[in-house]
Amino acid sequence: MEMFVKTALVVTNEGNAPAEFNWTNTSEVFTPYPLTDIVPAGQSKKVEIIFNPAGPRNDDETLVMQVKDGADEEVKCQGNVSPSQCVFIEKGLDFGNVHIGLKAKSYAVHVKN
Repeated sequence: MEMFVKTALVVTNEGNAPAEFNWTNTSEVFTPYPLTDIVPAGQSKKVEIIFNPAGPRNDDETLVMQVKDGADEEVKCQGNVSPSQCVFIEKGLDFGNVHIGLKAKSYAVHVKN
């Protein structure tokens, strides 16, 4: 089962010319989308950061956005996935007496995550 979370950043170009950017150090855990784009002068665009962990653990990473003819920008990303655990609330099931030849009995149990 693949698990991922997305969050959006707003990239704003406060200059008077289009700003072209690309992400330089992406990984499989934190992936920005789009990887390259152009933001028109005085406008903004959304960039999604996708967190796709490989299992229960903590991940820290700094993504670098290179802006053509401008200063690089950094985004520190942190992700934490706790180990999953699922337990039955009931500790036993009592079906009572079941006679041979009768239809099967069923019993619902509660699961707590």
